Amino acid sequence: MTSRPRVLVTRPAEQAAVLVRALAAAGFEPVAVPLIEVRPLALAPADRQALDPARRYDTLILTSVNAVRFGQLAAEQAGSSLARLVAGGRVVPVGPQTAAAAARLGLAVEAVPERHDGTGVLQHLAGTVVRRALLPRALETADIVGPGLRAVGATVVEVAVYETVARPEAGAALAAAIVGGLDAVTLMSPSAVRALAEALAHGSETLEVVPPGAAYPADDPEPLRLPGCVFLCVGETTAAEARRRLPGPVLLADRQSVAGLVEALSDNFGMSARA
Repeated sequence: MTSRPRVLVTRPAEQAAVLVRALAAAGFEPVAVPLIEVRPLALAPADRQALDPARRYDTLILTSVNAVRFGQLAAEQAGSSLARLVAGGRVVPVGPQTAAAAARLGLAVEAVPERHDGTGVLQHLAGTVVRRALLPRALETADIVGPGLRAVGATVVEVAVYETVARPEAGAALAAAIVGGLDAVTLMSPSAVRALAEALAHGSETLEVVPPGAAYPADDPEPLRLPGCVFLCVGETTAAEARRRLPGPVLLADRQSVAGLVEALSDNFGMSARA
């Protein structure tokens, strides 16, 4: 380990600044290499109908900050807003960062689930009558919330509002970061895990997002390696993907927040007094 542990930040560029500043303040050396970027999706006719201003939902489920951001954008494109669609209903965010993003839109957020993932959302709603729920989400997702609510009789309308795509130019930057030495990698989503696994498998030649459930080639002649590196994840879904794809110890942050990430890293490296 270097004197100041070097931590790779893989978040999209527009979302990385807060984490980079917090890591630096806690005594780490952040290395920002955005592996993915997030793009809005054009609304399909059925999705536009689901977001029509006349529609109402008793529950709005927000499983990420991106779901808030692009869910609102999609609703506006349909002539509505998330607040209007769930007027009088409940708003359930997956964690505190998502709750803060929702509050900035004027959404009345109820208590944040104790566990910050899909299982936590379902546990939070256990015993609550959910008749009609809106779930803005990524194009490709392994989320369990929709199926879980349908299993107890709810109508769940899922609208794909954004997609996560790889940054082809990130492979070379990742290779350079590894040459400089890395002690930890922060991963905020399963798509970031897949992008990192693909980049490691193929070296700096190519970086493509691997669809959920797909395997990446294991016989690349010059894979990148991260010896002695720990992978710190937000959310059990992200951690499960990391355990399946990445060659190293996987840690799970107790809280879905920048503070939670920094705290977990500080504990791991014995730097709690500096966090």
